[in-house]
Amino acid sequence: MKRIATFLLLPCLAIAGSPPIGDLQAYNPSLAGLITTYNSQVPVLTQYAEQQDFRLPHEKLAIVAHELIHIASAGNSGYWNNGQILDGYRQENWAGIRNRQLVPTASEQSQLAPVWEAYWKQTPDNRLGNILDEINAYSLTVGFVCRYEPKVSEKQTDPLIGHLTLLNVYLRTYRQLMPTRYKQLQSSRVTRGIIESMASQGWRALAGCGVSRINNQEEIALFLNLKK
Repeated sequence: MKRIATFLLLPCLAIAGSPPIGDLQAYNPSLAGLITTYNSQVPVLTQYAEQQDFRLPHEKLAIVAHELIHIASAGNSGYWNNGQILDGYRQENWAGIRNRQLVPTASEQSQLAPVWEAYWKQTPDNRLGNILDEINAYSLTVGFVCRYEPKVSEKQTDPLIGHLTLLNVYLRTYRQLMPTRYKQLQSSRVTRGIIESMASQGWRALAGCGVSRINNQEEIALFLNLKK
């Protein structure tokens, strides 16, 4: 999978006044660099976080960083990942299935609850690439909340589990409805590579938050030829 390094400069003065920013710098300098690079967008994103009922300082900052990851990814036409840009972001990589075509099992439906109304139903035309975008943003920021605001960490871990579950549903849907396209996704260095990277990143992030087991991941394991 192609990785293009990007370099973000973080002036020392940018973190001098706010403990949560200083904590983010200590946790992940690349994430803190996003705050500086896109500083003009921080106020409106902070307001957005508050409107979504994220009010504790560290969880609010995590939401801002989460949204800036999306902005950086869109701006670079690649998944922003700790200062690197990863291939696979462009929508043409994910032609075929859209959100509206997904039919989760009852078990998956229960696990999707945190993202079902707020994300899946509101974005019927989104594709698998959008799900990977969410997994990337959540998995890069969830650990920050788990470390500094553990009492509210489920507000981050549950949506990450939900999007990993959507990934599972997507892969089954491709396998059953579009088997030729499924094999193309599986054999492509770009699409297989980014699915493997994001799934692994999500699992590691959840493990770091104490979530040792996630149900409804068997299709991901099948796609990647993993033993589960």
